[in-house]
Amino acid sequence: MSTTIIPTTTERESNARRLAALGAGEIVMPVDASDGEKQIDIANFSAKVHRVLSDPSYRNSAARVAESMRQFGGARHAADKN
Repeated sequence: MSTTIIPTTTERESNARRLAALGAGEIVMPVDASDGEKQIDIANFSAKVHRVLSDPSYRNSAARVAESMRQFGGARHAADKN
């Protein structure tokens, strides 16, 4: 499934960047607000969600990633191979 990701930790950011690089999603990076809380640009988030939902290339790329994972025995098995 194609996705728009807001990573909250370094590991999630790495995963999000990989999915974006594979064409299976978009990433929206949170930034620190003046009060120290994380926030995102809502217009940017909305635009990326719309793009992911309306552009079939994201869905096609996500299907390609999913098939690759299935060929390695699923997510758990693929993770154990690396």
